[in-house]
Amino acid sequence: MTKKIKLFLPLLAIALLAGCTKNLDLTTLSGEWYVAQINGETVSNLAKAPYFGIENGKLNGNTGCNSFSADLPQKGAQLDFSKMVTTLRYCPDNETEQKLYAALRSCKQAKGNAEAFVLTDERGGELVACHKRTLTAELLEGKWYAQVIDGQAVPQSESETPFIGFDTKKGSLYGFTGCNRLTGSFSLKDLQAGKADFSALGSTRMLCQDAKWERPFLDALAKTKQLRLAGNYLFLNDENGKQLVKLSQKE
Repeated sequence: MTKKIKLFLPLLAIALLAGCTKNLDLTTLSGEWYVAQINGETVSNLAKAPYFGIENGKLNGNTGCNSFSADLPQKGAQLDFSKMVTTLRYCPDNETEQKLYAALRSCKQAKGNAEAFVLTDERGGELVACHKRTLTAELLEGKWYAQVIDGQAVPQSESETPFIGFDTKKGSLYGFTGCNRLTGSFSLKDLQAGKADFSALGSTRMLCQDAKWERPFLDALAKTKQLRLAGNYLFLNDENGKQLVKLSQKE
């Protein structure tokens, strides 16, 4: 079940949003930003909050239902999202998506900085306010199921899919290999800095002949040195940044 978590902006982020007066070239940015407000209305459901990703002069993101992408204009040119490419998943109850698309069609410029910015119309009216996306305890909490291990797609099954879970209040980690249970601990501060080390996890010792994913999952966890949040996924990477495991939470 999707978690219903309200998004409370830190005071610093609110101050940054309120002070977004400097013109901003989005092509100079790299990373991800939450959509915090649309037409002055706060987006309160963190689990389905839209977000933007910007990399190499291209914008991509998710509305909470559909994914979208667009090329960003050259420095000095107006924003134009009229040719934005989107997926066509049907989500009848996602009013936020409809409001976001309507606002983006009128966006012509950006103001702010790398931590927080607003997209405005040609007269400077604020339409979409965004702030930097970080790995919070609320986002991390709960089970993350393996979607891909070592480049191979993992079938999704409640009883067999490997996962790792985070109890952020206790700082404890738990998991399942498809056969055995995992236990351990973690530092939220380290994970927020992109550092991860799962090499010292404890495990039960059941023998399961059909546990196809156990060894690849354990091997990947042992090699993990980096953790990255991108979109609605967690990526576990080795010390060179190579992807080992892609995980997501159940809706």
